[in-house]
Amino acid sequence: MEMEMKCDKFGTVQVNKGFECVKHNGKAYAGNIVKVAAYPKGTLVTIEWYYPRDPSPTYRSIYLEDCEVWWTYTYNREVLVH
Repeated sequence: MEMEMKCDKFGTVQVNKGFECVKHNGKAYAGNIVKVAAYPKGTLVTIEWYYPRDPSPTYRSIYLEDCEVWWTYTYNREVLVH
C-alpha cells in the first residue's frame, strides 16, 4: 500500500482534513480539522492534535483571518497489486 498526500495552500477547510497554519504573530499550528464554523469575526477552525506520549487529544481554535498562510491536506491511499 502506498500513501500520497495532497496539500493545498489556502485550501478549503473541511472536517477530517489535515490543517497547518502560520499566524500573523509567527506562531505555527497543525492538526486535524474537527469543526469549522462561520462567525461575524470570521471562520473559526478547530483542530485536534496529540502531544507525544499523551493519549488524550488537545484542541485549538484558530480564526483563518488571523493566519498569514494555511495549508489543508488529505491522504489518498492506493493499493499496489504485484
